[in-house]
Amino acid sequence: MSENVLKPNATKVFFLNFLKVISIAIVLGGLFLILKYTIGFEMFLIPFEAFDVEVSIPSGLVYYFFGGTLGLALLLGGSNYLSFRGVRYNVYNDNITIMKGFVSSPMVIPFQNIQRITPNKNGIFKSILNFGSVVFELSGLKEKEIKLNYVDKPNEIASYLQKLINKSAQLKQAKFSETYRLDKITDRF
Repeated sequence: MSENVLKPNATKVFFLNFLKVISIAIVLGGLFLILKYTIGFEMFLIPFEAFDVEVSIPSGLVYYFFGGTLGLALLLGGSNYLSFRGVRYNVYNDNITIMKGFVSSPMVIPFQNIQRITPNKNGIFKSILNFGSVVFELSGLKEKEIKLNYVDKPNEIASYLQKLINKSAQLKQAKFSETYRLDKITDRF
């Protein structure tokens, strides 16, 4: 029973999430700067003046904002990176076993329960980085759909898995036919 191991590309997941947070930070930073230079932050101090509360706006507020956003991006990306390090998909001749971490029990999906395989590379960054997910539509199991998330080259993996499933089905059919023929021969005696 041969085994192939597929793993999510944790580095690309980190990079993708880092880019998302940085993109949001750039948009918010741009809005922040537009607000600062068109309206000014003094408008937000008027309610405090009504209560004789003196509030000063630090001059490095923009730097604090970008520094905090960068720290948040690194923290979120790092936690995402670590969460995908333990995930792996073991592909055997007749099933796929999904391992999520070291504590959880593996999920075994027999090939005969897979109805359709669809590669999915939605998004600009996923297309550029050539990674995405492979979606299995299932029958006869509790789950109706399973995704192999953040795998490299999802089109090639989907094609490879479809060939394995077809080969497994042909092998089962050949075994059944051979057993049936042998039963017919032994019934004569």
